Amino acid sequence: METCKEAFEARVRRKIAGWYTKQEYEDKAVARIAAQRDEIINLLQSTGREGMDEVLRYLDDSGFYYRASSPNKHHNWPGGLAEHSLGTCKLALQRADSSLPQDSVIIAAMLHDTCKSDRFWFRGRSIRKHNYDCRLGDLHSVRSIAILRNYGLNMTEPERLAIRWHMKGEHYHSHDPRKEADHTKAVRTPLWKIVFWADKDDARLHPAGGRRAKA
Repeated sequence: METCKEAFEARVRRKIAGWYTKQEYEDKAVARIAAQRDEIINLLQSTGREGMDEVLRYLDDSGFYYRASSPNKHHNWPGGLAEHSLGTCKLALQRADSSLPQDSVIIAAMLHDTCKSDRFWFRGRSIRKHNYDCRLGDLHSVRSIAILRNYGLNMTEPERLAIRWHMKGEHYHSHDPRKEADHTKAVRTPLWKIVFWADKDDARLHPAGGRRAKA
């Protein structure tokens, strides 16, 4: 799974070419992205979870570490998706008490937006969006779970619930009794509450058009 540092950084430079107005800005961004990748890999490997090696390969292959989190909302710059995932994870770990398994907090918080790893791409100073392959579901939380399962990650039910409903179901869940029941079950779990607020608060800290987006 591991690629050498030079190869990884060269790939990142190719993928974000044209975004930064000065070479020094690009150099700093590439260094930041590489550091975030190292930290994320260490945290996810620390869980010792079955299937994690395959998930880490997917994150590398899909571009998770250099993608933006959105085109016009929070973390809309190179490396924004990884930065948001890492920020959400750190906030969740800070707020979780000893009753929550640390591996569950890491997995649910770090991987809640997994499906965005092949969603957005850069063309110069703009962020373009791929259409979802709806065979995996049309909601990004559902897609994230499907991807993680496809790569063999053994998730617990609280982890699935936290990822599935990390948007709290706003504008997403219908009046389908099964979905309503699943949503109700989610919001009653401590892990969901931790991940939901960590995701929301980290997004609020880094709105669209932040310093890194303008560099």
